[in-house]
Amino acid sequence: MSGLSCYDRHMAKKQNVLIIPDVQLPYHDPTALRKIIKVAEDHQPDRIVQIGDLIDLPMVSRWTKGGAGECALTLQEHIARTKDEFF
Repeated sequence: MSGLSCYDRHMAKKQNVLIIPDVQLPYHDPTALRKIIKVAEDHQPDRIVQIGDLIDLPMVSRWTKGGAGECALTLQEHIARTKDEFF
């Protein structure tokens, strides 16, 4: 493997990766999130990759203008809840 670049050598190493899709905090499924966290604790993956929307943030979305989402929690409240529940 000496002819491989640093990137290729790193990628050639077998890794366990936990891939997490859209969580959409604070509109998530708490049971599903607890199970994901338990899988991470039990299996200790080399990497955790979150590939979707971690936070929903309807107050900054163009899809909620004039709707109930505009009156949802403030941006900072969503961020604080995400830190409390996910990290």
